[in-house]
Amino acid sequence: ENDNVIVLPNRKTRPSETTQSAPRSFDTALTQLKESDSTFSEENFLRGCCRAFEKIVLSFANADHTQLKKLLSKEVYSKFADAIDARQQSNQQMEAIIDYVDAEIIDVKLTKTSASIIVQFNSDQMLATVNSEGVSHDNPARLKSKVIDIWTFKRTFSSTSSIWLLVKTESKHA
Repeated sequence: ENDNVIVLPNRKTRPSETTQSAPRSFDTALTQLKESDSTFSEENFLRGCCRAFEKIVLSFANADHTQLKKLLSKEVYSKFADAIDARQQSNQQMEAIIDYVDAEIIDVKLTKTSASIIVQFNSDQMLATVNSEGVSHDNPARLKSKVIDIWTFKRTFSSTSSIWLLVKTESKHA
């Protein structure tokens, strides 16, 4: 009670800062992926995922179909495009600011022809849908919130592209 010690809340460390931990259930699949693709690096993949996350969220907010088509599977792009079209038909725009994003691989699935990696993103972001007068009904104070997203990226082994396409999205409440 008389100490000057203040207990701070636990902060999640970045993957590159983590110490040796218990084996993950997907380590075997990750090892097989590295063996089949010598250029694959978990650290580089996660760094690229964070950049892709920001690019996808901001491209969605800015209705940038060209950028989204490059990063999303046809099925996911179709859903994103429908949401953008609905927003535009309602004369609404989206504002988005991402202050922080961190990524962690939570599962890896391999088939004979492809690899899928499920990633959990933890981010601090401000999203607001605004009408033609600039008024937001879903976030009028433009407050930032913690968001947890689970995204699945997929790449076929026969592809000459190094891009992992986003094939599934889920959101959780932080």
